[in-house]
Amino acid sequence: MNESKICTTLFQNSIIFLNDAIKHFNNAMQGHSGRILTVVEVQMAIELAMKYRIAEEYGSKIIFDIVPSDIDDNELEKMFTENKLTTREFENLKNFLKGKEEFCRKLSNEFKYMEKFQLYRNKLVHLSYNFSQKELNELEDDIIHVIVYILHTLLSGKVSADEYRIF
Repeated sequence: MNESKICTTLFQNSIIFLNDAIKHFNNAMQGHSGRILTVVEVQMAIELAMKYRIAEEYGSKIIFDIVPSDIDDNELEKMFTENKLTTREFENLKNFLKGKEEFCRKLSNEFKYMEKFQLYRNKLVHLSYNFSQKELNELEDDIIHVIVYILHTLLSGKVSADEYRIF
């Protein structure tokens, strides 16, 4: 296996969540369940896109919790195939990107959106989140902003988006 299999899988999974988020956004954003699904799916797309971009730019070993630096491709493939790899937490990966000049420059205004959607997702998945009226009023614009500025930045690059149906 080479790194491209992991990158391709991350890219494709991010697109799956993005597609579902867009469907829920277009069909049911006004309802409570539509909002919940859209927010969770947008955040999942962000997290997978972030892992994709880091793996693509800096190597897939960086996104994993514990992978020996001297591991060969065959062993990494085996671990990947057997679902034995765990990834670093969202916060750790976000901070990794913040530490890289190019991404810090490109995403400097976007990290607050990543953090907002991570908070929403964590609350929604682990208990509940009571959106304030202000948050509800801003939510549609925030979702569009995340798709256009964050996901586009993270998913654009060496892997052509034309190979996959994004919208």
